[in-house]
Formats: sequence, C-alpha cells, structure tokens
Amino acid sequence: MTDSRRAFLAKAAKITAVAATAAVLPTALAGPASASAHSYYFFCTKCFGMTVGVITPPGGLNICPAGGNHTQAGYNFILPYNVSETANAQANWRLCQKCFSLFWRGYPTDGVCATGGGHDSGPDGDQQSFFHNFVLNHDVPPGPKSQDAWRFCVKCYGLFFFGYSTNGRCPAGNEHKEAGFNFVLDHL
Repeated sequence: MTDSRRAFLAKAAKITAVAATAAVLPTALAGPASASAHSYYFFCTKCFGMTVGVITPPGGLNICPAGGNHTQAGYNFILPYNVSETANAQANWRLCQKCFSLFWRGYPTDGVCATGGGHDSGPDGDQQSFFHNFVLNHDVPPGPKSQDAWRFCVKCYGLFFFGYSTNGRCPAGNEHKEAGFNFVLDHL
C-alpha cells in the first residue's frame, strides 16, 4: 500500500469516527426531548469541576485543566434545563463542547477553557443536544439526594466543588477562586 493511500484511509477513518461520535453523543446525553432535567454529570477528582460523563470521543474532548482527561467519581448529578430562573435558581449554565465542563455563560466573555481560549457552549437553543441552558438551585438546604458546596469560579467561570481544603485545578491557573451562590445539586 502506498503512503498516500494509507494517509487517505487514515483520514477517512478519522472523519468517520468524528461524524459517528457527533451523531451519537447528543442523543445519548439528552434523554427524551420533553425532559426538563437529565443526569450523567460528575465531579472530576483532578480539577474538582462538574463534567459530563462520557467516554472521550475522537477530537480530544473531555480535557481536564489538571492534565489528561477528567477523572469522574462520586454522585451522578441531575441538572435541570430550560426551566424558569427563580430567586433560588440561576440560569445560563452551559456545557463547554471543548472541555466538557459546566460553566456560566452570563458575561460578555466565556471564561477560560482547559483547551485554550474561552469555553464554547455550542448552538444556542438546541433542544436535541446536551448544550442546554441549565438552571441550578442555590442557597437552599441540601436534602438526602442533593449536595451543596458547588461554587462559581471567578477565574474560569466554571462550576467546581468547594468542599475540600484545596479548590482543585483551574484552567486559568492555580486553584479555582470561589464567589457567589452556594449551589445545591440533586443526584441519583
């Protein structure tokens, strides 16, 4: 086999794998179109961020600021989306399609992504994908099926767990820096 034929076949295989992943991931993560919440979100043990639970697809997604891919552990969180914002529920939380971390998209810029540049929330209003407008409860008492101590990082705009003696690894450098609400997230 010639080198040009090998290169062509390798490129064709990569394009096919990326297309297959793009076609499968949104459907697998979104659940029914009529749902207003879905699960499959986890704590990363390296950066302490909230990440979506997926096997790393082709293209290098699921990048952790602490190096490599996110390492997920703990509860399987349920995040409500496309519901009304209230005094104790903040909207504009999005999933970055580059690093697969949750970040707040409420400022003119989109924070700092572990892959470089700002986070990328994907297409607005896409109800058939996992790029929803998540609405997260805050400053309410946690129950037996919820966890508090999730905070906004003012450096990267990500959501991270603020329940340890350190604050994990921030893609903007060093540790996350907490601010704002105490988010309380439901889990299975």
